[in-house]
Amino acid sequence: SPLNFQAPVYDTGVIVGSAFQLRGRANTNDFEVFGVKDTITVNDLNAGIKTVSASSDAFEAITDFAHEETAQLSAFLFDVTGNYSSGDTSVTNTVIDIVANSPTPVSISSGNTFSHLAKTGDVVTVSMTYDEDVEVPDVTFHGFNADTETDLGGETFQALYTLSGNEPEGEIDFSMLVTDYLGNQNTYSGSTDGSIVVYDKTSPVVTPVIIRSTNEDTQWAKLGDTVQVDFIGNEILYETDVTLAGSTVTLYDSTGADYVGSSECVGGDIVIEDLKLWLDANDVDGDGISEGMDEATLNGSDVTIWTDKSGNGADVIEVAGKGIPTLVQNQFDGQSALHFSKSEQDILIHDLGASNWIATEYSLFVVFQQIGTPTTYDSFFSNGDISNNNHFQVTQLSGAFKFFNTDVTIEFEPWDNNLKLYGVIANPDGTSTIVDGNIANFDGSTSGRSFDKYNINRNRSGSNINNSFIAEVLLYDRELNDLELTKTYKYLGNKYGQSFSNDTTIVYTKKEMTATDPEGKVAINFVYNDCAGNVGTTISETSDDSYVIFDMTPPSDFTVGLVTATGGNVVANAWNSTNTGLDVTVPVESDTTLKNGTVQLWAKIGSNAFTAIGSVSTITNSDLGSDKLMSLDSAEVEALSGFAEEDSIYIKAVMNDRPGNETVGTESSSRLLI
Repeated sequence: SPLNFQAPVYDTGVIVGSAFQLRGRANTNDFEVFGVKDTITVNDLNAGIKTVSASSDAFEAITDFAHEETAQLSAFLFDVTGNYSSGDTSVTNTVIDIVANSPTPVSISSGNTFSHLAKTGDVVTVSMTYDEDVEVPDVTFHGFNADTETDLGGETFQALYTLSGNEPEGEIDFSMLVTDYLGNQNTYSGSTDGSIVVYDKTSPVVTPVIIRSTNEDTQWAKLGDTVQVDFIGNEILYETDVTLAGSTVTLYDSTGADYVGSSECVGGDIVIEDLKLWLDANDVDGDGISEGMDEATLNGSDVTIWTDKSGNGADVIEVAGKGIPTLVQNQFDGQSALHFSKSEQDILIHDLGASNWIATEYSLFVVFQQIGTPTTYDSFFSNGDISNNNHFQVTQLSGAFKFFNTDVTIEFEPWDNNLKLYGVIANPDGTSTIVDGNIANFDGSTSGRSFDKYNINRNRSGSNINNSFIAEVLLYDRELNDLELTKTYKYLGNKYGQSFSNDTTIVYTKKEMTATDPEGKVAINFVYNDCAGNVGTTISETSDDSYVIFDMTPPSDFTVGLVTATGGNVVANAWNSTNTGLDVTVPVESDTTLKNGTVQLWAKIGSNAFTAIGSVSTITNSDLGSDKLMSLDSAEVEALSGFAEEDSIYIKAVMNDRPGNETVGTESSSRLLI
């Protein structure tokens, strides 16, 4: 704009040779000179106007010159003798725009079944929105250019990239080079919403693979025996197809529950539906961006307002006369937490007032760390001000943290000073306490479900305040289902560097052998892939050469051979008082399945029932294809029920092969008269 001076009329012989000196300021600072004096020439005089210039370096050296600040200009006019006058401040201001603004939001996902994972050939999508007019950004993935970059309108853009196999495994790195309407260029990296995509191009490996049977001889199985195969993967498995002995069988996890790959593979995420309260120490002002000590609700490091991110406006705020927690960065795996001091009476509370609610069911999760030793009733969450059975607190009692109200006490675990995820799951059947993703205890009580306040770091009555770090609080007005719980536990576990979910790589399958199964070596076939979809090598053999042979065929029919009295006066087909024993021959077929099988003799007197006699005898390799000799002593013989003069002794045998299939042999034709 024109610069007007106090004395508008000059001697033209004097003005030539005079000089302008530019002045500038940022914001409301005092004006300061910048650049060099620019002398007025005859040509300037004849033109009636002069353009005064300064370098960008000189202009940007003004105090507090910064992006999005406002600069104002003025000038001094010096005559040749050094007298000067001050020009007016320019009527137009200069908005300093030297940076292409960062995009927000920015998200990344993949076309994989699980959008947080990707394998070679999957397409990765980055979506970004800018708050100013920009050119289509140049997006790269690990230095490789995107396949396409599309302007979706409204300063929203989308970049697509197909993974080729040349990228490193792990979290996919991407950057966005953006040029704004003024030509400013800047590069930004990563998402703003916490989304990531992990690239996995390596096939899973399952080893060891071990098979065994419930048979006494674990390498064999007969009808009714159960054959089990144990597998251990080097990562979580997704799709599995398992057969044993040609039959499709179920895969189980280490707890004995059906293995569901989709539940194991699901990525951590916040469940938004029915979320009543969400407090996140990484975003205490709730704007969706982690800004460290620049969070809007901070007073220095003090957190006067911890903004609710659920959209319900349930911000927890400072309480008059009480202390204020402080924000601590990088407390848990790079994540922030609020430090609550017992000595300073640090608490934050939201009074629900007319918005209070009574829950039929709810789900509460708190990520926290106890500092020091808690005293009785020290608490880090409660839902009201009255000590009755309508309100509960998560509190320390008798050396353990417990869910507590007037009606019931349900233990979490003995307290310690480790980072913890505690949860309370309430449904019409009762209330469960959760420790690090696992149910700790359950009680059928449905009390404590009136939510009048959200008291952070305080018990119901207000008498006890805790020493703690609290990083995140999630509260839902319903019971989350198993899949939602897995998402929640994985989200919190990944975020805070903990394992809050029971990811399992140890699985097994089993099958009860039936008459329709083929005899012989039990065949294994295990087809599988990992969560990203990489296919593993099909398993058809064990890793330790273990095997199970299924045999449901009993030994061949046989007839017990000769029965002969031994010792004393031996008389054919007779037993007398001088005899000391019996010899019995049992024919053993030349069948390898009989090796390590057994023979048990049975005997009876007259019309009495057969009963086992003597000890079980193992069939050895030398017994195969021959008559096996078995002996009884006189005490065993004469102890038979009904043993009496003029009665007869009858002998038979029961033969079992190695897996335990049984054949009852025909009794010997030899009968000994007593």
